[in-house]
Amino acid sequence: MDKYTLIFHFIIVFEIVFLNIYNTYKWTTLKVSKKMFFIVMSLSSILIILIIQSILSKFSFYGNGNGMFNLLGFVFLIPLNFLLKESVTRVLEIMCTTWIFTSLIFFFSVQISLWLFPSDFVFSSLLIQTALFIVGEPIYTKMFVPKYIFLLRQLNNKKNNYLGWTALSGFICINLFNVSIISNFKLFYILTIICMGIVIFNSYIILYEYINADYGIKKLGKKVYYDTLTGLLNREALFFYGEELIKNNKKFEILFLDLNNFKTVNDKFGHQVGDKYLKSFSDDLSNLCTNFNSNAYRISGDEFVVIAAQGNGLELKNKLESFEFEEYYEGLKFKGFCIGYSSYPSDGDTMDILLNHADEKMYEKKKLIHPDVSHKSIARS
Repeated sequence: MDKYTLIFHFIIVFEIVFLNIYNTYKWTTLKVSKKMFFIVMSLSSILIILIIQSILSKFSFYGNGNGMFNLLGFVFLIPLNFLLKESVTRVLEIMCTTWIFTSLIFFFSVQISLWLFPSDFVFSSLLIQTALFIVGEPIYTKMFVPKYIFLLRQLNNKKNNYLGWTALSGFICINLFNVSIISNFKLFYILTIICMGIVIFNSYIILYEYINADYGIKKLGKKVYYDTLTGLLNREALFFYGEELIKNNKKFEILFLDLNNFKTVNDKFGHQVGDKYLKSFSDDLSNLCTNFNSNAYRISGDEFVVIAAQGNGLELKNKLESFEFEEYYEGLKFKGFCIGYSSYPSDGDTMDILLNHADEKMYEKKKLIHPDVSHKSIARS
């Protein structure tokens, strides 16, 4: 092998090492200054590359594009361990991930060169690799790195271990695949398949952990935003959805419902029957609202709110006032309700104002039935 080919080999390897060191630096916290980090890593890299090249050059397979050097890249853990605050495990995760990117670039450079320029594939590999790094590095940094850093920060130790094994297996798999294609050595094919299996297995575990966590969040969200007795959306959900509509300047109507004489139901039949009364009414209310593409909310014991965001609030109000509710219990007929109405933006520009306006309208009707009824504000504050 002539000296120019050796120089090209050195530059190919140095490009890979430099990008790996630079990306590792971006993802980690230093124990030393930035200047000291790059001085030490530059000198260490030159020394490691020269030593590994001198060893590999004694073998017949050296220089055929198999990327054997990449598999010895773990040596760089030694200087990095003294320069970074992260644990060895974390540095290994990050290093393997960034080496996956550079190994893929190297793999494609070699394969394209062997295909198009077999007589001078070392020099052509260098040119193609450099071009791919120039184009690929900004895309890799912008699209992949932020997502990976987010994973590293959010995952617990158990999930981080899966991520680490996936990165390590992926790095080894890519390089073994390249070696197996170039060298046609069956053992490397077997090892590649094993590593692919580990990558797939760990990917499924990470996906399972994500879906399981997402399912838990949805269950928690249901507890937070749903009323446990009736199954309707609750007060928190009402303000969340209403404020979203206001934020997006979407017109909607609020119907405020207060059940008549509900206290007498509890006093005469007991709280168990009272709960069934509320549940039955809520089911009928929810079914009716569904027909109008509206949502029903239970905001307190016997108070309910409907948000109609389809411009059919008055139509729904009229339907509710004429709706025949069922007899809920033997000897217990539905005692009706009073209803108030408000509209965004004509009656107010906040949920508190809109609810109070609808509540006032409801109270006016309630006074006609029960002159001695007292009124209370339902605003959050």
